[in-house]
Amino acid sequence: MRALVTSLALFAACGFESSNNGPVDATIDSADAPADAPSGAPKLLPEVADFGAILVSPSAAATFTVISTAATQQLATSIIGTNAADFERVTDDCNGIALPVLASCTITVRFAPAAATGATEASLRVSGGGGVDLSSMLRGRFDIAASILSDLTTVPFGIVHVGVTSATQTITVRNPGTLATSAITITKAGADPTEFTIVGDTCNTLPLAPVSTCTIGVAYAPNGVGAKSATIAGTATTGGSFSVTLTGTGEALTIATVPADFGSVTTGMTSPPVTLTVTNVAANSVGPLVTSLAGNHPTEFAFGANACNGMTLMPLQTCTIDVQFKPTVVGARNGLVRIMVGSTIIVDGIVQGIGLAPDPITISPTSFAFTATTAGMTSTAQTFTLFNTGTVSTGVLASSFTGLDPTQFAIVTATDTCTGVDVPGPGMCTIDVVFKPTATGAKAASLSLTSTPGGTHTVTLTGTGL
Repeated sequence: MRALVTSLALFAACGFESSNNGPVDATIDSADAPADAPSGAPKLLPEVADFGAILVSPSAAATFTVISTAATQQLATSIIGTNAADFERVTDDCNGIALPVLASCTITVRFAPAAATGATEASLRVSGGGGVDLSSMLRGRFDIAASILSDLTTVPFGIVHVGVTSATQTITVRNPGTLATSAITITKAGADPTEFTIVGDTCNTLPLAPVSTCTIGVAYAPNGVGAKSATIAGTATTGGSFSVTLTGTGEALTIATVPADFGSVTTGMTSPPVTLTVTNVAANSVGPLVTSLAGNHPTEFAFGANACNGMTLMPLQTCTIDVQFKPTVVGARNGLVRIMVGSTIIVDGIVQGIGLAPDPITISPTSFAFTATTAGMTSTAQTFTLFNTGTVSTGVLASSFTGLDPTQFAIVTATDTCTGVDVPGPGMCTIDVVFKPTATGAKAASLSLTSTPGGTHTVTLTGTGL
């Protein structure tokens, strides 16, 4: 027996671990060992486990071995320390067992922080009766990889006058990682990079420290009209890349009273003119100007007086254009008042209106002057014809006289085919009117025929009493 113990002691002394396959009977303790069995405190190896810096949690597991020189009482294992929650036992063959002489058991532990920790440490503790109190140091660091992220993906500058520099807009770049980036390279590219200017940059050629920011100031200074775009990009060997789109529109001329809305105008008619005022808002002269009508329905509009065509405008100088709406088609119509310099469109102004169908109900004639008639006498009757050229009936017509002298005129009821009649569409009716002055002098009135849905239609009547 001594030889066996001696051999096992030498085996342990040489650094070899004895096999520990399966649970050990917890009833075995030092009382079961022979009188000449080795004695001494057990060991916990390794004494330190450094998991290093990780970017993904959890880490790989590390194995700890408890080696008994003499039989132990029942063992208890735990992870202790301020940062104990950052480490966890994966397997544990030691907790709750007693080791016989020259036996071993293992515990595997991994570093598993829930969030970035920086450097952190705790202890793996193994304790038991008989004064057993062993510990190994646990160390690790959980880092978030360095990256460069922009707070914006687009920077819209809107409309800026040609030759004028916009207000500066700031792009903030941040590194949310716990490691620094490598040096950042800022570049400007895209369709119109010269239209945009970097006016402040604390990012270019510099690394970005952990959990910190840098900024890039950008301004838009259009030297031409129309929509412009470019990109600001940043790259870092350690940190990745970002890209921000810059947009803006260069404007040299403005048009006041746009959109010019003409409202509703009957087809075949021409509206009163609307005056558009053109202003040069650029820092330089613009011209000579070429004006035209464009858009969806350019032929539905017409120029009247036009002081802009051929004009060169100095900064803040204005000119005017009169536009009329002359619809030929029923419905909404729109077009553009286009101003160009050479082949470049400088500005488009919207013009719009609604074409109405001609009234399907008309009266002919629309006015009549009776011959002079002696007071107390009655003139020859004048026939007025109401035409319904639509497809819907007029509704029941009511007739009445209004105006200055409504009592000086009268309807011949015997021949009236309009009053109280619903004229179908298409259809017609007639109404005879006479002048019967009661006093001398000029007389005037209006004959109205009203219905629903036909509306009101009026004839102007005049005559002189003798």
